[in-house]
Amino acid sequence: MQLKQVTAACLLVSTAAFAQAKPIWQDFSLTGLYGENYEVVDEKQTTLTVEYAAKVKYADVFFFMDRMRGSDDNKSTYFELSPRLSLGEISGQKLAFGPIKDVLISTTWESNSANGNNFDNFLYGVGFDLAVPYFQYANVNFYRANNENTSDDYQMTIA
Repeated sequence: MQLKQVTAACLLVSTAAFAQAKPIWQDFSLTGLYGENYEVVDEKQTTLTVEYAAKVKYADVFFFMDRMRGSDDNKSTYFELSPRLSLGEISGQKLAFGPIKDVLISTTWESNSANGNNFDNFLYGVGFDLAVPYFQYANVNFYRANNENTSDDYQMTIA
């Protein structure tokens, strides 16, 4: 239970940081997809995807949500909210070394609601913004995943 409280606190602090800061950049997208002859889900399915990403001085955030509806009116929603806090900006210290531009506290909340297959997973760890030739944006995050319906594990995410 304490881990959920720590994760919730990190998410709340990140949200507060975004509410108080003007975005350096932000992006929003809305995508609709319809398909037929799926093997894994309903034969026909419509998916609406919402995405938002932003960077402020002390943090960045990525959010996406998929809302799916099958031909048999089967509905499900999956989302991820991933705020990260910049330790370099918060401390006022330059934390760059080698290819690393900054060190961040990384969190993610994964949630799914689909016909009784509901879960909330909380990930927390450390992230690194990277200076990679020919890329304007690159990062890697290392997480400890507190999984609700399966055993806990570790995850690495590269963007």
